[in-house]
Amino acid sequence: MRRIVGGIGRRLLRGLPSRAQELLLELFLRSVAVAAARCTREPVRFALNELAGRRAVRRYTLRGSGRVVFVRHPLFDPWILRELFARRVYEPPPALARVLAEANEVRIVDLGGHVGAATVFLLDRFPAAKVLALEPDPENATLFRRTVMANGLQERCELRQVAAGTAAGTATLEGFSLLAHLTRHDSQEAVDRLPVLRKYQERGRGTAVVDVVDVLPLLERADLVKMDIEGAEWPILADSRFGSLGIRSIVLEYHPEGAPQPDTAHEATRLLRDAGFTVGDPFEVNGPVGLLWAWRQ
Repeated sequence: MRRIVGGIGRRLLRGLPSRAQELLLELFLRSVAVAAARCTREPVRFALNELAGRRAVRRYTLRGSGRVVFVRHPLFDPWILRELFARRVYEPPPALARVLAEANEVRIVDLGGHVGAATVFLLDRFPAAKVLALEPDPENATLFRRTVMANGLQERCELRQVAAGTAAGTATLEGFSLLAHLTRHDSQEAVDRLPVLRKYQERGRGTAVVDVVDVLPLLERADLVKMDIEGAEWPILADSRFGSLGIRSIVLEYHPEGAPQPDTAHEATRLLRDAGFTVGDPFEVNGPVGLLWAWRQ
């Protein structure tokens, strides 16, 4: 979501009065969130819940797969649902998809599991897959567990309520942000760049101390690593062990938070190539935030 929101703020709204920018952006965000209703078998109920604007968790059945997902209205979870199941942003490049589909068992590590929607997408995309997911945010992890149970995926998915790092310890999780992340002091929040988003943030969520694990050993021999951890990716990519883990492929959303250089696309590509990966062209790029696939030949 941050990829697209950032681009809208820079391109479509430039030159308009600030109040007009906020209204237009809010209208766009709400319309996209409502459009996510088409991903479910209950589109009218979904749309009405989203338009009501009240904070609530609702259960839906996905169109096509019949899987169950839990969505927090309004705005952010519906947007993610649309990204995953309508736009299919985690659909692998064709050559890589064929290789993974032919494997007897696909080992996936989902760093930044959120509420489990991406894990559901990947498990359905690769029926021979098993997932190890890491998600430090307590609320997200609770919904992730509900998603696993509702879909009977206990045998195929393991969730650990921890943050991914390069050494064991603890960290502070910042809850008042577009997506919760480990706190840093070198960057703006998305809600600072786009103040209209503040009205959709959950009030009363401050910070929480969460456990951090050394994630490198968990990535060893993974067939696919999905990494969307709001800036915590940089120490992992730069770790001297990263290139020797035998990871087959990775889909990475990179962020400006904690980036070693302003050109985040270049830095992500460089670090992955240094680790022995072939890197595809970034897509869904908006300023310093983007998504890319990398794989070993």
